[in-house]
Amino acid sequence: LLNNRAAILSDWYSQMEIQGVNGDTFWMLADNYFSGNNDGYLVLCPEDVEVCEIILRHANYMNEK
Repeated sequence: LLNNRAAILSDWYSQMEIQGVNGDTFWMLADNYFSGNNDGYLVLCPEDVEVCEIILRHANYMNEK
């Protein structure tokens, strides 16, 4: 899962956009302040550039609906 995080999130968000969902949330998006509490699913922004860009693109898509 963690090795393919970008591909999985990209597919997940694409499916939500295709299906026309009205909203979603992401757990857990943080900065370096919380990195000590990382359970392996934490996304650090802006450090994890690829995943942060995928989340941003999806957020922009949802905001434009």
